[in-house]
Amino acid sequence: SPRKRKRAAYSRITWIPIFPGRQAALRNQGRPRAAATLPYNGNVLLIRPATAEDAAVLARFRVLLFDEMGRLDEEAAVFAQAAENYFAWALSTGREAAWIAEVFGEPVGVLALTLEPMPPKPRRHRLLEAYMHNVYVLPKQRQQGIAKRLVYAALDYARAEEIGRVRLYTSDDARWLYENLGFVPHTRYLELKP
Repeated sequence: SPRKRKRAAYSRITWIPIFPGRQAALRNQGRPRAAATLPYNGNVLLIRPATAEDAAVLARFRVLLFDEMGRLDEEAAVFAQAAENYFAWALSTGREAAWIAEVFGEPVGVLALTLEPMPPKPRRHRLLEAYMHNVYVLPKQRQQGIAKRLVYAALDYARAEEIGRVRLYTSDDARWLYENLGFVPHTRYLELKP
């Protein structure tokens, strides 16, 4: 019998860049660097930047994400190939930055940022924003801080690259994670799906 899946409710929230006083406070919370090996549940957790060669891993996790949300409305293999093609292109051209969490060399979680160049503004000639997506941790590895460490790696990258804003859509179940990391709801956007 087919599984019944609950469609998650999603909302848009935005990360506002952290100001210097708050940055020092966060630094003291022991945040990991982007390619850090960390003690984890008696094992070794590695958070590392993804490359174009990791496109199949990112695609596999994207399929798992959409399947779990009940939104995989086409054959998984077709969707996986489209996602793999996208990640290979986007990572090799610099349109995407991504991270993979590994335990003893096995991927257990991923996160991706789509990088969006924006038109210059007065006194801000280089503007870059990012859309965070593909945040997924295997069910057996959840509630152990992996998603949080992936988000830290992405936000460290965003600060280093002077990205002005990071946006994402999140499920109500995961919203607390992002709000605890400084993301806030944003209501200034209007959207149209032509």
